[in-house]
Amino acid sequence: MARHYIRCLQDSGISGQVILGAPAGPHSGFRLVLDCFLLCGHVKLRVWYDPSRVSHIQAKAISHQFDRSVQQLFTQDESFLADVTPQSTWDIEQATAWNNEDIPEVVDDCVHYVVTRQAQERPNEVTIDTWDGTFT
Repeated sequence: MARHYIRCLQDSGISGQVILGAPAGPHSGFRLVLDCFLLCGHVKLRVWYDPSRVSHIQAKAISHQFDRSVQQLFTQDESFLADVTPQSTWDIEQATAWNNEDIPEVVDDCVHYVVTRQAQERPNEVTIDTWDGTFT
């Protein structure tokens, strides 16, 4: 098994381990497999994934979300599944990092005015480019 990432689940008093790896053996036909072992006093999670279908960052995010969900279920005496919020601190930090890279300038204008202005400034350029066609 290729070990890419190891993380302990000890923030809420739950001990455990998360191991991410490429699929092997009986899991090789699946895109993503979560092996969860509930042991006495701790949880062990193994995440197997097909790197051609699931990126390492996606597998890592899934493990963090599972970790967060399990921690909430273990630490709250009476909780409903609908009350579980899977967003972990890691998710928030990751989203913040992605969004802080190159923050575009805020434009206080309507989209159709922006498109009209760009079309006037660049009459020979493509104005709209989508999967099903372009518009000049």
